[in-house]
Amino acid sequence: MEADQPMRSFLVPAIATGLALALLAAPILPALFPVVVAAASVAACALALARRPSRPLLLVILGLGLWLVTGIAGAWVLRGRPLSGLAWVLAVLYLLPLPVIPWLYWRTFEERDE
Repeated sequence: MEADQPMRSFLVPAIATGLALALLAAPILPALFPVVVAAASVAACALALARRPSRPLLLVILGLGLWLVTGIAGAWVLRGRPLSGLAWVLAVLYLLPLPVIPWLYWRTFEERDE
């Protein structure tokens, strides 16, 4: 057993608990909500790094975080225009990731069949 294994096993529940509490507190400060949602989503994806650490997977997770922050920021900016905001959320935060995220995750595996 590796020396850093107990630390890693402690961090996952601690981070998950902290993000869950932040998500519960986010409605009190609405400006905090997009940041907490993005952080919680990226942290959930980052759990794959604990199991399979690799640079390509790290880059994909960072890219997903950037995409999510951009998508949520666009929705926040368009919150006063319901039709534009709905179109933004559906296109950028729902339709675009459906094919892109699984493809990016597949690209992180070294032993994929091409």
